[in-house]
Amino acid sequence: PNGQMHLVRTFALKIAGQTPNLKTVLLTDISDARLESVQERYTPMARQAGVRFVTLNPNHPEYEKKLDEIAPDGFNFLVALCPVPPVIEAAIRRLNQYGVVNLFAGFKRGEGILNMGDIHYDQITISGNSGSRIDDMYSVLKKVQDGYLNTDSSVYAVVGLEGAKEGVLQVRDGKAFNKILIYSQCRNLPLTPVSELADQLPFPDDVREEVRKGHWSSRAEEVLLASRWGNGS
Repeated sequence: PNGQMHLVRTFALKIAGQTPNLKTVLLTDISDARLESVQERYTPMARQAGVRFVTLNPNHPEYEKKLDEIAPDGFNFLVALCPVPPVIEAAIRRLNQYGVVNLFAGFKRGEGILNMGDIHYDQITISGNSGSRIDDMYSVLKKVQDGYLNTDSSVYAVVGLEGAKEGVLQVRDGKAFNKILIYSQCRNLPLTPVSELADQLPFPDDVREEVRKGHWSSRAEEVLLASRWGNGS
């Protein structure tokens, strides 16, 4: 889910004209099913941004060859959300001169191999993130409210409070392809992928079409909260 939010922000920056030189975005994951889901969700946004969007599985035999084809001169910016030192080390070798690495999520205190020569001679920058301040959350919320960031594609499933444990376990086990929203006010709502709700609730036609595609909006949420799971009507 964190990686998908990075995609949304990256495409939004290009659409807003803040990263005019952005041409290619590569996302990697060891799950083909997850990659397929991400392609389906975000390819339209990539097209809108005018960006070539590529997904690759590092476990595939031709992974390195495809990297050479996609970016023969390397990448400018790397966001690492996989806390595995050998994976990060291999990715850093794909950075070009003046490249930036953001060690974003999931890292434990420990050791990893770092080539100081790459940092010095290629002038690579390595930075990190750890949590957010309340002010940061307000800033992101305002961007969502202003329509700058579209989070409608960030939800995989919804569930009531009774199914919260199941939702947490699905995320832990990698079975959820995106975020799971827990609605404490919806009694006995089973864990349900967003797309499967399209024919279960009386959505307006335009909202139903978006829900069928896996997009969850405030308008869709209003229908859920007014349903038999919400207030019993």
